[in-house]
Amino acid sequence: MYSPTLDSGDHVVVVNAGKIAVTSDKRETQLYMRHSGYPHGLKSETLGHLLERRPEEVIRRAVKGMLPHNRLGAQQITKLKIYAGPSTRTRLSVLSRCLTRSAMSTPAFFYGTGRRKTAVARVRLVPGSGEIVVNDRTLEAHFGNAIDEADVRMPFRSPARRARTTPRSRSRVAE
Repeated sequence: MYSPTLDSGDHVVVVNAGKIAVTSDKRETQLYMRHSGYPHGLKSETLGHLLERRPEEVIRRAVKGMLPHNRLGAQQITKLKIYAGPSTRTRLSVLSRCLTRSAMSTPAFFYGTGRRKTAVARVRLVPGSGEIVVNDRTLEAHFGNAIDEADVRMPFRSPARRARTTPRSRSRVAE
């Protein structure tokens, strides 16, 4: 199942990155910029020079530009493996390690954030007994009789998750 807001855990391996074919005169006109962090530290180089020096970087930058520019994108780019030459036994072992700890395993928890006006609630579904915990207190201790427990449990009505997960929430209201 694909969701643009979740990391599915899939790994991508690119081999022969050094054999990129580009059209027209892009090897001389396409510029790649980077900055050292120091004053006057802006460096630029052409696509042709970067392909000679580090062909993997061309693919990495292209893919990184297509990913979301947040923590999810940073997590996803770590699962991209790029090699300039053909695949070797070492690279295949890297691929097999990626596949063994890949998305086929279930994550340790599911995470969600809810916002309404100035209130923010962060919810984590962790394996457990099904008890709802809010700010390290039980639901009854946190809200008392002010809230109906059935209304709180309604989003967690999936029969597969109800008995096996414990929703843990941290909430705050900005003043």
